[in-house]
Amino acid sequence: MATEIQIERCSEYMSWLLPQVQVQDQVEDQDQVQVEDQVEDQDQDQVEDQVQVQDQVEYQVQDQVQVQVQDQDQVQDQVQENLFTPEAMQLWSSENQLYDEDNISLSANEGIQFLVMRLENELYDNNNNEVSFEDFEGLAGDLEKTTGLAPLPDKLKPFAAQIKEARGETGINHMLIEVIVCAAIKEMKCLPSKSVNWNMLKKWGATLSYAKHNGFQVSFAHLLLKKNWKSYVLESLLTNEEFPSNLRSVGRLLTNEEIQSLGTWLTSLEDQIYDGNNNEVSFKDFEWLEEELAKTKGLAPLPDKLKSIAAQIKGAHGKDTGINHLSIEVIVCAAIKEMEFLPSESVNWDMLKKWGATLNYAKQNGFQVSFADVSLKRNLKSYVLDNYSWSRYLDF
Repeated sequence: MATEIQIERCSEYMSWLLPQVQVQDQVEDQDQVQVEDQVEDQDQDQVEDQVQVQDQVEYQVQDQVQVQVQDQDQVQDQVQENLFTPEAMQLWSSENQLYDEDNISLSANEGIQFLVMRLENELYDNNNNEVSFEDFEGLAGDLEKTTGLAPLPDKLKPFAAQIKEARGETGINHMLIEVIVCAAIKEMKCLPSKSVNWNMLKKWGATLSYAKHNGFQVSFAHLLLKKNWKSYVLESLLTNEEFPSNLRSVGRLLTNEEIQSLGTWLTSLEDQIYDGNNNEVSFKDFEWLEEELAKTKGLAPLPDKLKSIAAQIKGAHGKDTGINHLSIEVIVCAAIKEMEFLPSESVNWDMLKKWGATLNYAKQNGFQVSFADVSLKRNLKSYVLDNYSWSRYLDF
């Protein structure tokens, strides 16, 4: 009996106890959740604080990197400027086994080549691409006289024909660009090197860069520009004229003795080219010419490849070439074509002598083309600049 009563009381106690335990479990769960939430909130706050600290550190690092980059740019500019001093060139040459105390010509030649390279970088700088019709004297007025959809002044038509031979027909989208490129080519071909200055070179470089950026590239125009800036370098060295401020230190690479020898060598070569006895030339001296002549018909044996140059000669003379000079005109056109289309690095002494003989022969027979002489002298100066060596003269 006692056992049943105990069991009954125990059962009643358990019935009372279970709800209490469940309530306590709920309270503990709630407390635990609150504690976890607090911990998470604290952790999140700490993480956010750490992220803010990291962001601040990153910003500081970025600022330091920017400062370092600016410092590096300044140092690089200073290094580039110092690189082209005589002392730096001598050190550079000696480290590369190019400098010899008994042969200063090596350092001088290297200095000249560095100067030519620096000029090229300046002329073809991406920011040098602003040019307009007003930059070419008389061009705006000539354009007002044109009619139709192709605003090409008559003075520029022979140069446009030469461009057509080189790259095909000019599309309507490039017609205005062609005008300004033709104007630049005309100046580059006809201006004597003594009249060329840095601003002209920059203008021509801007013209060709602008055209190239807009899909209109004329390869032989770039060759003309290169020969012009090489001639400019030589003239500036010989006349002791200052280069642009950022290149001025390069112009001091040559000593007075070296500059004097450079001028003496140039004069010696020019005298040999324009010697009156240097006047023997024939169609056979131009390998490609005989084949082109075989394709011609009629009394005017002028190959199609030379017609644009003949048109330029007509523009220079102001009249058609007389029948007595037609054969001479052919060979002069052939010489002009080679002088304009051959890279300066491909020009050798035999070519210069041949071109000189052609112009001498033509002149002796009453057919002189002034811009052809300008081209020959420009090629000669480029050749001298490329091949100059102070310690020797070439024996011709």
